[in-house]
Amino acid sequence: MFKNSSLTIITPIYNEEEILLQAINNTLACAQPYFNTIEYIIVNDGSTDESTKIIDQNFTSQPFKIIHKENGGFGSAIKIGIKEATSEYIICIPADSPLDKDTAESFFKSNLEADIVVSFRLERKGYSKWMLLNSKVFHFLVAHIFNMQLKDFNWIHLYKAKIFNEIKIESNGIFMLAEVLIKAKKLHYTFTEVPVSQKQRLTGIATASKPSAILKTIFELLKLYFG
Repeated sequence: MFKNSSLTIITPIYNEEEILLQAINNTLACAQPYFNTIEYIIVNDGSTDESTKIIDQNFTSQPFKIIHKENGGFGSAIKIGIKEATSEYIICIPADSPLDKDTAESFFKSNLEADIVVSFRLERKGYSKWMLLNSKVFHFLVAHIFNMQLKDFNWIHLYKAKIFNEIKIESNGIFMLAEVLIKAKKLHYTFTEVPVSQKQRLTGIATASKPSAILKTIFELLKLYFG
């Protein structure tokens, strides 16, 4: 149903030198069969490794658009990508979990009568007990504080771009994904859910369970609730 439509893919990059080349190429290849036009926005969020060099050497022509910025966090990178997007649909794909054929089919063969396709992970691969606990607590808080009846709030979403004409994103961190869903629900946008398999991170360090990230997420959650 997307063949006559356009898609913007946004991938935030922070020190992903070992995986970004293959990840971006795989994501693009898996999305291309479903859309007439694709633009791919790579947001380099202040990388300090060889990521900047790799991006500038390999992604200078269409459909790629490169944005280099100072490090500001996952949410800040996605916000900039959304602001620059020009397509009918937007999807945010992390470098450490690129699209594969099965995930692409789950998203793009879905009957997108809804405004947002929300993926839920069938299992959390590579998660420590601490990370699993944080994930469960986060899900519980979002579900109960904001009355959100979804299986997962913090993974890959496919959006109709029009929703961002009304939704102002404030979070610069990992809470950004849940924030969009919470605000979309308040504006009566609709959701559909699709199952996906999460790939296990092979390189780099997951930052979502760092104490600083947890505190920031709690602060942004409470700020949205009381604000």
